[in-house]
Amino acid sequence: MAARGLHLESFNYFVTTDIKKIVRANSLVTSEYNPEVYLRYKDVRIGRPSEIIDGVTEPLTPYKCRQSDKT
Repeated sequence: MAARGLHLESFNYFVTTDIKKIVRANSLVTSEYNPEVYLRYKDVRIGRPSEIIDGVTEPLTPYKCRQSDKT
C-alpha cells in the first residue's frame, strides 16, 4: 500500500509541477518558414481523460482503455 501512495504522490507532483516546468522551458515555438510567426505557451492544465464518441464526450477510465486496447 505504501508503494501505491508513493506512486500517486509522484504522479500528482508530475502533473501539477513538472509539466508546468517543461512547458515553461519550451514555451516558444517558432515557425520554420517565417520566424515572425510563433506560439508562446503560457500555462498547461491536465484534466480528466475523455474521448468523443459520436459527438458526445465520454469519460475515459483505465478499464475502458484496457478493454479497447488503448493502453
